Amino acid sequence: ADTYQMAVQASPRSFDLKVRWASMLLNTGVKEDVTTARNALREALTMRATDERALYLSSVAERRTGNLPEAESAARKLMAQNPRNPNGFVALAETLEERRQYQGVVEALAPAMGTFRSAQNSARALAMLLPHLGFAYQQVGQFDKAITTFEEARKVSPRDPAITGYLIS
Repeated sequence: ADTYQMAVQASPRSFDLKVRWASMLLNTGVKEDVTTARNALREALTMRATDERALYLSSVAERRTGNLPEAESAARKLMAQNPRNPNGFVALAETLEERRQYQGVVEALAPAMGTFRSAQNSARALAMLLPHLGFAYQQVGQFDKAITTFEEARKVSPRDPAITGYLIS
């Protein structure tokens, strides 16, 4: 992160350096770094408002700083721009989960699952989305759908112990 910070200082108009710096800052676990990352991403998005990686990272940074409306907005922009990118759906699910709006997670993810199931190389997307959907079903009391969703997730990611844990609970 420090190296990217120096690079950004040397080239303050570099979109790519700002996004990479923000990405590194989000991984430090330091609250002040998350705020710095959020601010860098806000600047980067003024340069390229539709960049998918920047939108995803912006949603993460906004959520981690407690700005859930902005986190949701960035996630929804990414989803609208590219409905085949699972990152927008993950970002939205995480934001809605933080608000405990599990029905919203179901409403966002369930209709999109057909797109991801039919896509080539869908395992990654399904592995990311199915646990969120299964957990949301569980939270809204749709236990049969939760079990079915977690079983599908286990087929996609058979070595993921968290999914087995969801099935047990």
